[in-house]
Formats: sequence, C-alpha cells, structure tokens
Amino acid sequence: ELLASLAPGRVDPHVAAQIAEQADGNPLVLTEVARELAEGRIPSGLLLNAPVPVGERLETHFRDRVQELPPDCRALLLLVAAGAPPAVTWRAAALEGLGPEAALPAETGQLVTMTPELRFRHPLIRAAVYASAEPADRRRAHELLARATDASSHPDLRAWHLAGAALAPDEDIAAEL
Repeated sequence: ELLASLAPGRVDPHVAAQIAEQADGNPLVLTEVARELAEGRIPSGLLLNAPVPVGERLETHFRDRVQELPPDCRALLLLVAAGAPPAVTWRAAALEGLGPEAALPAETGQLVTMTPELRFRHPLIRAAVYASAEPADRRRAHELLARATDASSHPDLRAWHLAGAALAPDEDIAAEL
C-alpha cells in the first residue's frame, strides 16, 4: 500500500508485495524505492531480481542523491552533518555566505526538514553527506564550525572541530582536547 500510494501506477500490487517482503517492511526502504519508481529511475520488475536497497546500498543511494545537489547545498549539509548545535552551524554557514535558502534543494528532495531546525530525515542521509564529502571539504567544515564555536562556553566542541580540521597532529589542539 505504501509503495502504491507513493508511486501510483508505477508498480503492480503483486510486485509491490514482493518488494515489501524483501525490504522486511522497512518504511524508509519502501519510501526510497517508491521515490526511485516514481521518478522513473528504475522499473519495478528489476527490483524482483536484486535485493532492495538496504544498509550499505541505501547509504549509497543517498550518496548519489546528495551528489546531485548544488555545491552550496552540499556545503551547508556538510556543516550540519559535521555535528554542532544549530546556532553554531548557522554562524559557520554565515562565514561561508550560506543561508537557509541553500538547503532548499535538499528539502525539496526530502533529504532534510527545515522546521524547526535543519535536520536530516534519516541518520543514513547524514552519514552519506559526511562520507561523500572530499577530505578537504570535511576539514573546511570543521574549521568553520571551530571558528563559529565560542571557546569559553564550549571549549570541548571547539577543540573537537579544530581536531577535525587539522591536516596533521597538532600539539596545541592536543592540549585543548
């Protein structure tokens, strides 16, 4: 029923039942499969011959979707994925000239929700954003988050992000940690 409602006319009820059985009824998997079917990316018959995207395959699916986003959107999502309180994340985003509008393609693609704060729809999406980023981009995100973190109120968070931004061992950062 979920597949049929999210991909109307794209999947036969018998095929949908088999896909749901393969997915072990996982609604996230079924939602993502339905999105692929609705967008015409895969024909439903192909899903009967291969396992549905779960676990690593689902994360790969999210990585592919993230890579389709505009660079500003990916940069903002990487700041969120790097882990900081929302206020720190938005200060870091402002340092890069990024505002909430940068997240709109990810919201439209249902990768994130923006109310009341910017959140990933599922932890695998967060993992996909972080893992698919280039190492230099991850270091830049941590550098921005460290700069945006108040050292007096959150010294541990700042030190953690400084460590994430470091290219090599650093005695000063080690002392802060």
